[in-house]
Amino acid sequence: MRKKSEVLLLKPLPPRGNAGDVIDVKIHYANMVLIPQGIAIWHDQQAKNQRESQMKKIEKNKAEYLTTIKDMLTAIEANGGLIFEKQATEAGKLYDSISTKDIANKIHIDYKIKIAVDHFESDKIEELGEFSTNFNYETISSKIPVKVIKKGE
Repeated sequence: MRKKSEVLLLKPLPPRGNAGDVIDVKIHYANMVLIPQGIAIWHDQQAKNQRESQMKKIEKNKAEYLTTIKDMLTAIEANGGLIFEKQATEAGKLYDSISTKDIANKIHIDYKIKIAVDHFESDKIEELGEFSTNFNYETISSKIPVKVIKKGE
């Protein structure tokens, strides 16, 4: 009984692959996660025959997503960066740190775009102040400003 099968990615799946890649995954993972969420389709004979039309759709979606990301980065820049309000000690140390996951969640909430945590490079932020996080997605690289202010100020 086969436990793995090939799927064609319709959307990026960091770190496994980008849209258009054919990857081996466990059948259960494909059935329960990738296919229902529209991330992938089975890479069977029918899919192989339809790959060209699928690739056109993938390229179109990729171009739209790149435009959305560029618009998001422009909006973040115009707003002065991502602003986090956090509780902190008198010395400016945060009671909880800000990770790349928090940054990705903030972007999802504020700009309605889901971005995988893998596209951000940053140390945990543990104090008040101004910082930046590196953002990399395919051909786009940017430094996103992050401001951490004391809650209530």
